[in-house]
Formats: sequence, C-alpha cells, structure tokens
Amino acid sequence: RMRSQCERILVFGEDETIASFENSNADVIGGVTGFGARVSAAVLTGISGSLKAALARSMAMDVTLFEQRGCLSPHHIFVGDSEGKVAQDFAAELAGQLEHLASDLLPVPRWLPPESAVAIRHAREHARWRALGGDAVRLWEGPLPGWTVIYDRNATFQQSPGYRTVF
Repeated sequence: RMRSQCERILVFGEDETIASFENSNADVIGGVTGFGARVSAAVLTGISGSLKAALARSMAMDVTLFEQRGCLSPHHIFVGDSEGKVAQDFAAELAGQLEHLASDLLPVPRWLPPESAVAIRHAREHARWRALGGDAVRLWEGPLPGWTVIYDRNATFQQSPGYRTVF
C-alpha cells in the first residue's frame, strides 16, 4: 500500500537494510531515500551565558537521538575559543545535559555490541591517560553503557564509537 500511495519513502537503518528495501521496492512512485549511518560534526562560535546552556541542551539531544547514527547527531563538536575555557565549560555543560537525558528522558541502551563497548572504553582510557600525562584533555563519563564527553584542546576531527560518545 505504501509503495502505491507514497511519493517517496524514507528508510532509516543499516546500509544493508536500506539496500534490501531499495531492491525490493523499486516500484515506489518517487523512489526510496535511504538514511543510513552518517558521521557529522558541529562548529560553535561566540557562545556564552544562557546561549551556552541552550546549545548544550540542544547538542545533547542531537548526540542522543539515533545514538549518533544520523547526520544530525554529531560525533565531534568544535568550539571556537582561543583560550580553551569556553570549550571546557561547554563540555562540562554538555556532560551534565547528557547525564540528565540518560537518567530521565532517554535512557542509555541496556546492551552494546561488544565492538562498540570496547571502542568506547578505549576512547575513555586514552583520554584518561593523556590527561594524566599533562595533555589538555578532560573526560566526563557516565557508567558504561552510558555517555562520554572528551574535551581535547588539540583535537582534530575523529569519528565517535557512537552511543553518546562525543569529542
């Protein structure tokens, strides 16, 4: 019924799911648009005061939704700040918002794929050891599975292991 009535069908999921849907539903009037796993980043500049809190709430929601598998769910957030103080404060605010979402509105998954759990643990431990070594790195984390915020003053873009792990 959808194939004959819809102008376009949007499919969310793994790339294999999208491919199988596209192949089996070739007669959709306007076609099938797949929205699989994507990687994105955000760049924030000129933030302060109440704008910082509002942006942190918004970014926490974006990180949480789709567990960082959609293009609006960033893996990395760059904060324009020459001294690093605004960026660190934003990271702390983001961590608080992620904790709030995990405990109230959108609980963390009860189970993670083993490779994701290992990747998250690796990101956390790498940040922890770099901070101990004196690098400009800070780590905020919830219990695993949970959420992770890693502030790195000298970061370049990196893909997150997902599941609310944001750089």
